[in-house]
Amino acid sequence: MLVVTALVVLAGVGLMFYITVQEVDDRVNSVRGEIDRNFQQLQTDVRRELDARIPAGGVGAVPTPTVTPLPTETPTPAPTTEGELPPEPTIEGETTPDASVTPTPTEPEIIEP
Repeated sequence: MLVVTALVVLAGVGLMFYITVQEVDDRVNSVRGEIDRNFQQLQTDVRRELDARIPAGGVGAVPTPTVTPLPTETPTPAPTTEGELPPEPTIEGETTPDASVTPTPTEPEIIEP
């Protein structure tokens, strides 16, 4: 009697397991089919949209945009008399050296350790 009960319980559990696996497999197949249909619809929509954007003449008939360069500003030089150079800017408190004076070379200082 105990053996028969154990066999009936095991057969029932096996049957439930088999039914569950079949339901999961059916659900996976239906989801996979739904994904495939959505992907096919997406491909069709994209193809239709691309066909609508391309003119009847094909890709070569699409006009290419041209770029117009922006005008550049050229600085206007300050008016000077002929032969005269414009004054160079100096740092505040600094004087412009006299061009007629030649610089005197200085000897480098040697520091012994």
